[in-house]
Amino acid sequence: MRHPKLRLYVENAGYPYRDPMIAMMTQYPQLYADVSTITRVIPRTAFYDYLQALLHAGLGRRLMSGG
Repeated sequence: MRHPKLRLYVENAGYPYRDPMIAMMTQYPQLYADVSTITRVIPRTAFYDYLQALLHAGLGRRLMSGG
């Protein structure tokens, strides 16, 4: 409430805690997730499954990826 423009970013999109991450992002619209590191750290199929769950939850606009 004191900082309405504050944005929080979670590294690795909270991996491997998919369901709690989706719940937190649903509850807090100022929470964003970064997926750039897990693209190289976990197996590709695990990453796509995790990413797909976040996208199906409607959180695609709040995901970040860097190179």
